[in-house]
Amino acid sequence: MQDYKCALTGRELTPDNTEVELREPFRERGRTEVDNHYIIVRDLAYTARHVKEEAIVQLAAEIIQYRGKEYGYSLRRVRK
Repeated sequence: MQDYKCALTGRELTPDNTEVELREPFRERGRTEVDNHYIIVRDLAYTARHVKEEAIVQLAAEIIQYRGKEYGYSLRRVRK
């Protein structure tokens, strides 16, 4: 379903860099359901284990806004 790509970064998944984590780690009902799991790169596994997906995306955006220019990145918010 993820086309061999990390659900959060889009990086290619391989047997050496892949982890399965919970989308909503603090969810009580339906915690073990398949739709509450996703496959991500190992670099994000610890964060995903302890932080909700929406919070990870928000944090990543804040990091890019604050420090992104040092690395050649910038963001622009898209309104829905």
